[in-house]
Amino acid sequence: MMTIRLQCALVLILVCAGGMLLTGWIALSFSEHSERRQLVGPDSIAQQQAVRLRELGGQFLLTADLVVGSGESFLADGNRRQHRQAVRLLDEIARMDLAAGVGSNVRLLQGLFARVSQIVEDASGAVGADREEFLGEQVVVLDDVAAELMRELAILAQGLSSIALQRAQALDVEEDAMHDRMLWSFIAYLLLLLLVWRFQVRALVDPVVELSVATERARIHQTALGVTPSGPKETRRMTVSISQLFDWLRSENQRIEEVVKLRTSELIAADNAKDEFLATITHELRTPLNGVIGMLDVLTSESLSDEQREAAQVASASSQHLMRLIDDILDITKIVAGRMQLESVPVEVRDLVSNVVACMQPIAQGKSVALSAEVSDEVALTILSDPLRLRQVLFNLVGNAIKFTDEGGVQIRVRTRSRDAEVGVLEFCVSDTGIGMQTAAVETLFEPFVQADSSMTRQYGGSGLGLAISRRLVDLFGGSIEVESVFGSGSTFRVLLPYTESADGVQQLEPPEGVVDEVYDSGVSRRVLVVDDNSVNQLVAQRMLESAGYDVDVTDNGRRAVDQAMKVAYGAVLMDLQMPVMGGVEAMHELRAMENAGELPLESRFPLPVLALTANTLAVDEPLEDHKGFNEILTKPIRRDKLLAAVGRYCPLPQVQKQ
Repeated sequence: MMTIRLQCALVLILVCAGGMLLTGWIALSFSEHSERRQLVGPDSIAQQQAVRLRELGGQFLLTADLVVGSGESFLADGNRRQHRQAVRLLDEIARMDLAAGVGSNVRLLQGLFARVSQIVEDASGAVGADREEFLGEQVVVLDDVAAELMRELAILAQGLSSIALQRAQALDVEEDAMHDRMLWSFIAYLLLLLLVWRFQVRALVDPVVELSVATERARIHQTALGVTPSGPKETRRMTVSISQLFDWLRSENQRIEEVVKLRTSELIAADNAKDEFLATITHELRTPLNGVIGMLDVLTSESLSDEQREAAQVASASSQHLMRLIDDILDITKIVAGRMQLESVPVEVRDLVSNVVACMQPIAQGKSVALSAEVSDEVALTILSDPLRLRQVLFNLVGNAIKFTDEGGVQIRVRTRSRDAEVGVLEFCVSDTGIGMQTAAVETLFEPFVQADSSMTRQYGGSGLGLAISRRLVDLFGGSIEVESVFGSGSTFRVLLPYTESADGVQQLEPPEGVVDEVYDSGVSRRVLVVDDNSVNQLVAQRMLESAGYDVDVTDNGRRAVDQAMKVAYGAVLMDLQMPVMGGVEAMHELRAMENAGELPLESRFPLPVLALTANTLAVDEPLEDHKGFNEILTKPIRRDKLLAAVGRYCPLPQVQKQ
């Protein structure tokens, strides 16, 4: 009897010792392997940093090109911030283990970023008569350094990726070998367990089986382990440790879920902040432009000498170009953010094409370029589409064709590519005899801020956003855009646009400018109240209206406008939306309430026309429910003819007669 007990004890000791040794060996092996695997894991951050550095490098070079190309020093601060951020990223990469093999590349990149930053500093501080020549030289130097910088960034990213791949492959091979050793060790341990089973050691096995079942159940249902420790001392300790581990994992899982919720809320807040920033920067850019464009309109309507008129017209054209650039940037931002919504209204294709030709004809004639259009007979008369965005696509394509064509002509052709009942595909083809493009340039043609050749920006101008916006608008339409170009012989752009034919004609919703549908009433006030907190905007609107014959009062916030409307009879109110004390929306609601209560002077026009004037384009693109009550929403900067036409529709002057 004692011999049997001794044998069982010896077998139990053998099993326990073997299990502990096997477990310790496996744990040690996996611990060492995990430590080496973690060296690859965190190092993958270096690859991500390299990607971020490459994107930052592109932005850094774009800003540098703008500073050096224009010499404007106000952009240099942004370039300095980008330089500091690039230096920080390079330092972080250099400290990582994965970057040990690319140290020379990192040091070279630090020098290249410093060289570009120095070029920007020299260009932004350039003065004197040789400034233009110096900037031109700096542009050439910048192009060379930029090419080398982008090449080194690509080499850095490729080097980090190659090193990480080699390490990962080596770890994979090692892991496979470990699995083989584990398999054979596990088989040997199973044989030992069978030997133990023959000597009736179920007391050791049963608690382990119970623990295994409980562990799986807890894993599936995400609950506590719920096992009472039993069996030998080691088994009880293991049960307690695993129970504690499961409790820790549950708490960590809850913590991670809370962190995910927090990060999600932060992302939502960041997206909202971006929208708010877009609205704010739109307002801040358009407000001074309103003063510039408005006063130039007033100036060109005065009696000027030929030299003065030419200077005013050049300034007006430049301000309009800047306004189009701002609109392009806002359009591409809204498209990327998914905020661009397309309408589906009846559109007459021939009228739309004729309108594009009529608008672009003066530009073509100024370059002695022939502009023509041809619409095939099988094209549907009216389709359902968004006329504003479709016209924008055609304007961009035709404008580019004219810009890059010095001799010959530009032709617009529209035909039906396919048709089935009332559904089909239209093909808009814009061909030119201009400079054409190299085959390699077509691949990046539709990227934002990209032109076929960087020298074109200096020779022909443009932001490089027109084709990018056109491509994205065509995608929103569900269509596609194709390019064929021969260098030196011209280019052809084809827009394939799916459409649905409309049985209803196009409704004319807006009356022609300068036409009113009422007889002039001399008993109604023709005085206009301009409400704007910006003194320049006040002066612009006042000069425009007074030049047409209106009497104008001005005030700087909604509260004073409401008080003034109770004392003075007005034929119309021009109201800014964003003002201190009381905004335009609140003031409009109070005016409507006073109007309904009969508290306005008898000579005031009823209903009182209230026109909103705002520099925030989002207020027009996404009108809020509170904006109902305004007769129209006009955007800054506004041209003199559009302002007078809008006011004239509701408050006509005696000389405006019904046609």
